[in-house]
Amino acid sequence: MTVKRVRKDGQPWHNNIGRWVDNLTAEQRSSLFQRSARAQWGPEKKKPKKADDGPWTWPIELSRYDRCAMLTAGEEEMLTRYAEAYRFYRYGRTMDFGPSLNRLVQPLNDTLDYTGIKTNHRKYVLLFFLREMAERKRSFWGWTTEEWIDSIERRRMERQHIVAIAYLLCDFADLHRLKCDHVVYVCLARKVFGRDYMKTVSDRVHALLLEWGYIKHGMSDRIMRTVFETLLFIRSPHLDQLTLEHLKAVIARKPPRLGSYSIVAFSRVLASMGTVPEALEIHRPVSDKKSSPALTLGVPPEWARLCRLWFDRSTYARSSRTQSYYFLLNVGRWLGHVHPTVLSPGDWTRDLAAELISVVCQWHGGDWGSIDPVHIRSRGKILAPSTRASRISTLRIFFRDLQEWELIPRRFDPMRHLPHRRAWSL
Repeated sequence: MTVKRVRKDGQPWHNNIGRWVDNLTAEQRSSLFQRSARAQWGPEKKKPKKADDGPWTWPIELSRYDRCAMLTAGEEEMLTRYAEAYRFYRYGRTMDFGPSLNRLVQPLNDTLDYTGIKTNHRKYVLLFFLREMAERKRSFWGWTTEEWIDSIERRRMERQHIVAIAYLLCDFADLHRLKCDHVVYVCLARKVFGRDYMKTVSDRVHALLLEWGYIKHGMSDRIMRTVFETLLFIRSPHLDQLTLEHLKAVIARKPPRLGSYSIVAFSRVLASMGTVPEALEIHRPVSDKKSSPALTLGVPPEWARLCRLWFDRSTYARSSRTQSYYFLLNVGRWLGHVHPTVLSPGDWTRDLAAELISVVCQWHGGDWGSIDPVHIRSRGKILAPSTRASRISTLRIFFRDLQEWELIPRRFDPMRHLPHRRAWSL
């Protein structure tokens, strides 16, 4: 008499297959468990084509599969039964599906054979796909791009194999929409094109990069990631099939300034090989924040005009001029609010200069700033004495230069009425 297998606590193992198993004979039950074991281990892996075996061709012959998105009645029933069993007891014995799901499982198994999945991971990938199809009531052939992205981002351990299945079987092309840590282009390219092809590509590109002075474990690695991403984009492991249009399309899929340096370096490699006629150039868009209308909002127009004129003509360092320019606009904003009749630096008097010195001594970080969101480290804090002295010095130089350039009349002496006093910097 065979003793029924029980757990350590003496309770029998949960039957996750169905009560119909209890009615099977010993021979039928043995055959069932053998088929389940074969389904878990999967067939023998087929090695990808090597680089010297001739031109690379698409490894999966899609024409021999039934790619209908709709499930048959038998498939839907079997998937529903499995989903219910998994929901109630997910760690029980896997049910035997028999030949009823061959149409769905065979292409997945063929792809996993090609990509070379580990034996213990194959079962979990297949069962994950069955649960997804049971929930969506459609085979994976009919999944949308959004559904593929959702499935890929919810599965962690076997994510690269799921991406490879989507890429090889269903023409999934939006790899750039996956989170950056959810797709490893090097691993995916090896699964799709074969390790031998990718080693040939890596050796050719690395040789040129090292010759030009790139270090292997720095910028060179980021360039190689871009190389594999571009090859996956054109769905071919051959560098000679790349064009400048392909490189520009890969750049267009990325956020601004992200990865463009790597692809420009890659274009230089291709130009050196003679694949493309010329390398790409790095385009750095020049954005002048000082021309933003929001920056001069609330500033009298004449004051803003002379501030910009002083910025363009002054011979001080650009960083110093930029900092002074922003402060002068803040002064103009204060002026327009407190003294709306004073519209130009030419209208200033020594009394107004004395009032401004008092205001600067009580100035806080962020006061009278523009509406643009700017990070100010000392926002809300009173200015340090050295900063106050620097601000008053900026005003003194500003009025002195405008008077010497004969842009405003001499109504007061900035060197006397906006002096540098040691008390302001103590």
